[in-house]
Amino acid sequence: MGLIPGDGSCWQLPRLIGLSNTFLLQYTGDRVDGTEAHRMGMVSKVVSDDQLQDTAMELATRLAQGPTQSLSMIKYLIQKSLETNRSGEPGYLPHRPRASPHHRRPQGSGAGIPGEAPAGVQGAVEVASMGEEAGTTPSAG
Repeated sequence: MGLIPGDGSCWQLPRLIGLSNTFLLQYTGDRVDGTEAHRMGMVSKVVSDDQLQDTAMELATRLAQGPTQSLSMIKYLIQKSLETNRSGEPGYLPHRPRASPHHRRPQGSGAGIPGEAPAGVQGAVEVASMGEEAGTTPSAG
């Protein structure tokens, strides 16, 4: 018996890595290492295993010290751009209404963790080690 992925990867992966790579991963269940994940666009940076923790902490600290409201709005606008075409109409991708950025008050002052974006919006900066496997593997039975 074959199962379908129920973790949201059929919605998120095409937006991150394109249709061809999504079909390949979803149909085969193949795992990818950090280098392949970077090539596909699943992660932003690849480092050696021994540098992973330090690199991730450096990036997190840099972002946490950045302009909170600007980072929150950038995150929101990038996510929103995936839901509409350039004229502002719904694009080819199905979407759900999201909260306006004006309905939430950003947390922090720029010295802490950046403010939370509207509900359902997730960041896309990820770091993987060269040996770490990344990707989504559908369950098989």
